[in-house]
Amino acid sequence: MQPTIVIVEDDHSIVAVLEEFLADEGYAVISLTSVGALMAYFAQQIPQLILTDVNLPDGDGGTIGSLLASNEATRGIPIIVMSGHNELALNLDHHAGSFLAKPFDLGHLLLMIQQLLRVSNDNAAV
Repeated sequence: MQPTIVIVEDDHSIVAVLEEFLADEGYAVISLTSVGALMAYFAQQIPQLILTDVNLPDGDGGTIGSLLASNEATRGIPIIVMSGHNELALNLDHHAGSFLAKPFDLGHLLLMIQQLLRVSNDNAAV
């Protein structure tokens, strides 16, 4: 079964690149444009990983981790927060997970995803 990755990003050009790349790597990809859409998505399904921008139309992608941590069903989902501002990495919510500075290498992103999914699967098996 393909792991599902949710992309929360309002820049359609970035979404297009990520969707194609991740699909080619064997992931099921769902693209959303806001924190609200992500919360609504959780009523239907729980993904294996979230890849989110910091600046979203209805909130801060860096706080998604806190929202997930407050819900038992979503608590362990790995998150990668993307931003063009490196200094934001120091101020992210402690639940945010990993940080990826834009622009980034897709190979580096893939390695991050693989590692986070491996750790998540190991933790779920315990």
